[in-house]
Amino acid sequence: MKKGIHILIFFFFTIYFISCDQESSYEKVEAIKAVSERISDLNKTIPNIKEIEDKAALVREDNYYLEYEYPIKEDESYVISYRFNAQGCFEIGIDTYFNKESDAQKIKRVIIKELAENPNFSDPTLENDFYKWCSLNDVITLELNIQNIERGTVSLSIFANR
Repeated sequence: MKKGIHILIFFFFTIYFISCDQESSYEKVEAIKAVSERISDLNKTIPNIKEIEDKAALVREDNYYLEYEYPIKEDESYVISYRFNAQGCFEIGIDTYFNKESDAQKIKRVIIKELAENPNFSDPTLENDFYKWCSLNDVITLELNIQNIERGTVSLSIFANR
C-alpha cells in the first residue's frame, strides 16, 4: 500500500514539474525585450548594442551589421538584426520563427497593442499584410510583416528616418 502511494505521489510531482516548465514560445520571446525598448536602441553604436545583447547569441557581425539569434525551443528562434551607418543604428529587424501560428498571432497582437498605447505613434495602416506606423514627428517608422503568419513567422522592422 505504501509503495503504491509513493508511486502515485511521484507521478503527480512529475506531472506538476513537467507542466510548470511548459512556458509557451510566445512567453519566452515576450520576456526578452519589448518593442518600445528596441525603439530606444536606434542611433546606438555597435559597442553600445554589444553591451546590451547576449554575447553568446551573436551569430553574424561585420562593420555595419550585427545579428543575434535566441533559440526558443527546438526549431524555433527569435532573431534580432541591427544595421549601422556613421550616425549609429538606423534599422532593427526582429524576426520570430515559431512552430505554431498561434504564437505568431500572439506576438502580432502584443505589438499592435503596445504601439496603439504609445502616444508617439500614429494609427497603423494595413496594406498587403504589412502594418505600418510612423512616429508623430516622422523620425521613426515601424513595419510589421505578417505575410507568413500561418507558418509561424512574424517580422518587425524599425527604421530611423533621419
